[in-house]
Amino acid sequence: MNATEAEVGVEFNKTTPLEKLPENKVVQETLEQAIKTTTFNVAFQPGSVQIISFINRAALLKSNLAPLFQRTFSSLRTFVVIFFSNGSIINNIDLAFSSAFVPTNRQIAEVLVNASSNITAFNIDTSFIFVDGIQMSSGVSHKISLITTFSMVLLAWLLTSQQQR
Repeated sequence: MNATEAEVGVEFNKTTPLEKLPENKVVQETLEQAIKTTTFNVAFQPGSVQIISFINRAALLKSNLAPLFQRTFSSLRTFVVIFFSNGSIINNIDLAFSSAFVPTNRQIAEVLVNASSNITAFNIDTSFIFVDGIQMSSGVSHKISLITTFSMVLLAWLLTSQQQR
C-alpha cells in the first residue's frame, strides 16, 4: 500500500507563557479527536499521532543559553525559541534587546562559541552559527588530540626521512 506521510506542527502564540500551554498529552488527544472526526477519506494508523516535545526542548535551550546571554548582555529583553528542525539539530531562537545596547552579530555568535565547550545538555556546532541569516562562523571545526597530532607529525617525519634515502 502506498502511503503519504504528513508532518503537522502546532504553534502557540509566542507571548503565551510556558506554564499556560496545554500538556503534550492534551494536544495529542485533541489532534487524535480531530483526525477521527475528519470528513476527508483518510485512514490513520493507530498511534501514528505523536507530539514532539517542543516545550521541553525550548525549556532546555532557554535554561542553558538565556543566562549566558543575560550575563553578557544586560540589555537582553526576550529569549524565545521559535522552532527547531526534526532531530533538534538546528535551533532558531529570537533574541530581543533594549535599544540602549544592541550587540553586534559577531558578539551574539561569540556567546554561542564560548558556551559550546561548557554546555553538556546539547551540542553547539561552532562551524554552523547564523545570526540574522548571516553565517558567523567559517569552515569546519576540528578538534584533535595531542596524541593524534604527535602521531601525524611522527609519521610525516618518517615518510620524509624515507624519501631522502
